Amino acid sequence: SHLKKECEDLPELRRRFFECWLSIDRTHFEPFLELGHHFVGEGHWSKAKTHLLMGLKLDPTNELLIEEMENALNQLGSQEERDYFVRFRGQELSISELATLLGEREVRFEASRSIQGNELKGLKELVSELERELDLDSEDRLDDVEPLVREFIRRSDSVVGEDGQSRFDLACAFYEMGRKQEALSELGKISSSSSVFSQALILKGKILVEGGSWVAAMGVYLEAVRATSRETQSWKEALYQLVLLNLKLGDSAVALKNLNELEKVDPSYRDLKTLKKELQPK
Repeated sequence: SHLKKECEDLPELRRRFFECWLSIDRTHFEPFLELGHHFVGEGHWSKAKTHLLMGLKLDPTNELLIEEMENALNQLGSQEERDYFVRFRGQELSISELATLLGEREVRFEASRSIQGNELKGLKELVSELERELDLDSEDRLDDVEPLVREFIRRSDSVVGEDGQSRFDLACAFYEMGRKQEALSELGKISSSSSVFSQALILKGKILVEGGSWVAAMGVYLEAVRATSRETQSWKEALYQLVLLNLKLGDSAVALKNLNELEKVDPSYRDLKTLKKELQPK
């Protein structure tokens, strides 16, 4: 795979990638295989055994997992453990029985759960470190890092489902990583009935403004004002952004109208007083 090719000499980055993968999706054998292999190399039999057995529980006939488990047992296991595995290969033992006999450490994972607010932080740090280690310049960055991020997006998508908060958290993380298209994609999947819908619209508007799509951003901020209860933080921020946008577009009259409406609710909001002085007729 791309990651194996680029990170062959970066074992810690490989480990962190697959741990990041498991934080999002635990329904595929590959991260268990890779982490098992990593811990075998470090001589950590207990950790290697746990990950390989969990992979085998997902796919008991997977030859890659079976080969890695045999390798691990030959290097780190006891003769008794090797004998148990021979019986498993001969279908005398089920994978659950083998796990019990090998004393698998009990680690319960939920295959589909919502992503917490900081779960993409590890990916963000990982991508940054990968770029430094591979000495990527701005032109090479997307080509080299793209497969890693695409894999993360693909595997996180089915886990997040219709969870608006998790979608918003993903969007924020992608935005912080500079991946604005991915952020917009996540924001577009948030339902209007979600409690974070107005926050999603404000972030979407911000991204559009930064991309020079001022008119499109105005439509998004107007939607946020309509969708949000008056006097809430989201309502105030959307109205404030409309003030700034109308100033950019040269429509001082509408900007002043938006400002006056916001001033009635919160006259000290951000730099509203300074903006009002700028908008007063000379």
